[in-house]
Amino acid sequence: MQYDEMEDAYVQTSSGRLHCKRHRAGGKKIVFLHGFGASTMSFERLVGELPDGLDVCLIDLLGHGMSDAPHIEYSVALHAKLVKEFIEEEGLQESYLFGHSYGGWIAASIAQGGFKGSGLILEDAAGLKEIYEPIIKKHGVEKYKESLIKEALIYNPREYVLRSTADSVHEDSLLTAESLSAIVKPTLIIWGSEDNMIDVKYAEIWGDHIKGSALEIVQGAGHVAHYTHANEVKDLLLKFIGYGT
Repeated sequence: MQYDEMEDAYVQTSSGRLHCKRHRAGGKKIVFLHGFGASTMSFERLVGELPDGLDVCLIDLLGHGMSDAPHIEYSVALHAKLVKEFIEEEGLQESYLFGHSYGGWIAASIAQGGFKGSGLILEDAAGLKEIYEPIIKKHGVEKYKESLIKEALIYNPREYVLRSTADSVHEDSLLTAESLSAIVKPTLIIWGSEDNMIDVKYAEIWGDHIKGSALEIVQGAGHVAHYTHANEVKDLLLKFIGYGT
């Protein structure tokens, strides 16, 4: 399938319209959530590797891409709530949920309670308590937030969205062993061996917290393996969902 040929669609949620790119087919369904400051376009290369038989939905999170960007408080909890509303409205409850980085944080939050999806794919996921504690201790909260916002502004010019999102990160919002133990659906964890944003050493901690999960390291990949190593991520994804079997 080709990203540019996917259908543009919009779903009204309680906080604004979410834009998505859809490829509708009769096969297994996958919903993709992008990272902080990014958009559906970040999955362009991966989509180009996927077979036409998959039913694919790429969501622009609120405040990102072509979705609405109201002046409200943004948080993981808000994004999770709106994505769940979107999935319900579109009849995608039994889809696999793929989340990259911040999108992985949102996906993991959704999967903790009453998740009807077929499975979970987390790529270089953010949000783990063990990740943030040493970073904040070393750099300080404000310096770390500013570095994240500065980089994200390259892709998303809405500074108020990025700043509100960064400000919402606090200890109570982080993922822990206890919260992740509630994930019972099949889970695949994908990580770039050369990730310089979230070190690959944390991949095993994710695996330890989500019982029965599978871990795959993409050699030579950085934080965005689905872009730099799209073919390898495609192979891992199709194997995990049992496509063609």
